[in-house]
Amino acid sequence: MNVGLALLPSIQGEVDEIAKVCSASGIRKATPLNREDMVEKVVTADALNSVASAQQIVVTAWKDVEGNVQLKRSRIRSLIDHWTKMLRTINELRTQESATVRYVIGHQMQAKATLVPEGRVIMDIGANLFVDFSFDEAEQRLLSAIELGEKCSEILLSCYEECKKNIVTSEINISQLHNYSVEIRDTLIKATKT
Repeated sequence: MNVGLALLPSIQGEVDEIAKVCSASGIRKATPLNREDMVEKVVTADALNSVASAQQIVVTAWKDVEGNVQLKRSRIRSLIDHWTKMLRTINELRTQESATVRYVIGHQMQAKATLVPEGRVIMDIGANLFVDFSFDEAEQRLLSAIELGEKCSEILLSCYEECKKNIVTSEINISQLHNYSVEIRDTLIKATKT
């Protein structure tokens, strides 16, 4: 069974990197702009456009992180499902006197075999590295992998929520800046007509 246990250190590292990006020291957080701040600090349409461009850069950065978070979370969920299936297989082998399995013997060719579980299983932990485990050892490793996967998935879910919050805040800011820019232009047009 290829269970991808060798992926655990790299998955943990990737999740830690994403968590750093979403932390306070990561990408600039989007803070809500209010009209009083805009009136006080921004006086020209060009300045408004500059602030809106900066907000758009923030949105783009957060959307990139959001895509990465979704991809990693999907990958981890897939591994958790795989590990759960392997755990179920080990438990079935533990309770059965014999099991019928199919295995590949050539290109598009499979064979059936009946095996008698001896209390051991050989797992491909990744990179074609096969390790012989007792059922208890295999079960313990799979359970710890599932636990770590669930923890990483929860971290990524909180990162995803942080991304969504910053994207929405930045997009609201851009809309407000655009509306205020229209008001300034209307005021300037009215002033030049009188």
